[in-house]
Amino acid sequence: MNDIKQLETWATGLLTQLAPKARRQLARTLALSLRQRQQQNIAVQRSPEGESFTPRKAQVRSRLGQIKRRAALFPKIRLSKYLRTSASSESAIVSFTHQVQRLAQVHHYGLRDKVNKHGLTVRYPSRPLLGLAKTDEALISELVLEHLARG
Repeated sequence: MNDIKQLETWATGLLTQLAPKARRQLARTLALSLRQRQQQNIAVQRSPEGESFTPRKAQVRSRLGQIKRRAALFPKIRLSKYLRTSASSESAIVSFTHQVQRLAQVHHYGLRDKVNKHGLTVRYPSRPLLGLAKTDEALISELVLEHLARG
């Protein structure tokens, strides 16, 4: 967390000199780049820090008696339809839409949730979906410097 504070203080002095339109463009670029990184991490079943997700519990048999293979977690949650970006001259945000936010929170924090309509609940293991890693902080620094060099 200290690295983020250091990055913030470093960038604040430089960004206050930019016009609001230029800051908004930079924030949009940052948000899109960070969303792409988050999508890649979710696709390869990896947390932002690089740790693998706890694998899905194996379902022994389907209704037809066939053995199921273990499917990937979150096949659709990483789509741009559900993983949104927003940018202003003050912030860049990557977040899940309202439709999948509850599912994302349950898995991100490892909470309990209902599994079926009969009320069976299960505690899910923590699988962090969104976050900043050291490589993301380096990416932010590079993008800020690129933007300042162009502008």
